[in-house]
Amino acid sequence: MVWIMILIGIFVVLVSLFATATPVQAAIPPLNSTDSHADATHIIIGTVKTISQQEVSTEEGNNYEFVATVEIIQVEKQPLHSADLIETADRHLGDTVEVHYWQTGKRPFGWTGPQGQNAKLPPNTQVRLFLRLGVNDRLSLLEPNGWEIYE
Repeated sequence: MVWIMILIGIFVVLVSLFATATPVQAAIPPLNSTDSHADATHIIIGTVKTISQQEVSTEEGNNYEFVATVEIIQVEKQPLHSADLIETADRHLGDTVEVHYWQTGKRPFGWTGPQGQNAKLPPNTQVRLFLRLGVNDRLSLLEPNGWEIYE
């Protein structure tokens, strides 16, 4: 009789734990290679020279906005009509471009939504950047994984 009471007690505790558990919130899934290449307006291989960071308040908490200066090694993709930031690969080898991205900071418990980049760009590293030309002609990383180490 005592064992039955113990088992019932354990069962009640387990049921109450699982019934009140908060479900895990999923992040935005990473882009696969095909989607990254298709969605990018520009694909650049370059060396990350500098990165600046700024904390920005939002309604839900805060974000971190980054601007990376990248020295161009190679341009793999650009719009055919591009008279903007990157006209031809040869003309801009060694030039620098500013690349913008962001990450979430503090958020309330249970918050879901866009998170910006999964990882920060590493300084002094060669990377392949999957970029989109956006508002004010700013080049921004595709989200959530708009770059990869270039080897």
